[in-house]
Amino acid sequence: MRILLVEDQKYKSDDIIYYLSTTVGVDVKLARSYSEGVTEVLGNAYDLILLDMTLPIFEKSEGEDGEQMFEDGGRRIMRRMKSKKIVTPCYVITQYDKIQDVTIETMDIELKNMFSNIYKGYIFYQSNSNVWKTKLSEVIENAKSTDN
Repeated sequence: MRILLVEDQKYKSDDIIYYLSTTVGVDVKLARSYSEGVTEVLGNAYDLILLDMTLPIFEKSEGEDGEQMFEDGGRRIMRRMKSKKIVTPCYVITQYDKIQDVTIETMDIELKNMFSNIYKGYIFYQSNSNVWKTKLSEVIENAKSTDN
């Protein structure tokens, strides 16, 4: 199983990748920006995509000050997928209960309406909790059973 993780925060991506590789045993490719995520989605086949919502437009070079951000980077990636008819299942993985002043529950409904054949739900990440790990394991097992 191939998974794409689009996440710019190192501690969060490290935590997710460590869990997926050691506990679940899947191959994970990391993209750290909107543009890198789009390149991966359009150029490679994945079984599952995990998206952060707020993403830098481009990966910041070392020593570079500031980043331009898309607060809706994950949504923009799904929009590109929809326009190219890419239907790889996507989950948003976020540590925020509000994104652009919209609750995660409201965003979940909006994304399901906009991208019903792509967006499958969200995982609420908290570094001090194992709930996200349980949810992610369920998502992986469901994706594996769908592939067979």
